[in-house]
Amino acid sequence: MPGRVVQAQVKLAAMNLFEQDILPLANILDIVGFSESMFWCTRKLWRETGWVEKPKKLEHLGMSRKKSKKVAKERNEKVRLDFMQRIIEYPVEYLGFLDETSKNDHTYSQGYGRAKRGSRAKMKQEFVRGMRLTATGLLTVDGMLANRVVEGSMKHPDYLDFIEHKVVQIFYHVSRSSHL
Repeated sequence: MPGRVVQAQVKLAAMNLFEQDILPLANILDIVGFSESMFWCTRKLWRETGWVEKPKKLEHLGMSRKKSKKVAKERNEKVRLDFMQRIIEYPVEYLGFLDETSKNDHTYSQGYGRAKRGSRAKMKQEFVRGMRLTATGLLTVDGMLANRVVEGSMKHPDYLDFIEHKVVQIFYHVSRSSHL
């Protein structure tokens, strides 16, 4: 019977019967009274979202399900734009970028969220501290020129040591060789 509305509870019962291997699929379809095509569409939605129906209200507001982008709470868009306007004044050869990344097994984040069509889904959250590996590197147009990896978080003295003995030394040698 095309166009028939099947209640969410019936779809949920079908998913539970199938996942718990209580009945074969053919019997489940006979009991719930919907097509195999509807079953597999519902199952796909169930596995992706944990629910058997798309939330209608959010879709009518122009919201859709998207991969969530993790954004630090401290991020300030005005300051970022000001920095970008100032940095374009320098030739690319003058720039070196220091970045730090870390990995631990304690950080958990939800991977998906909702946002208006054309916008990225964002979720602000605390970053978990704990035992980790921290990597810091210097990237220039010539590639990654310096790096250091430490166990745990990189402390201020370690960072200063990295700057003094790796980064400054590289720029010192590069500047001397370019003047010869």
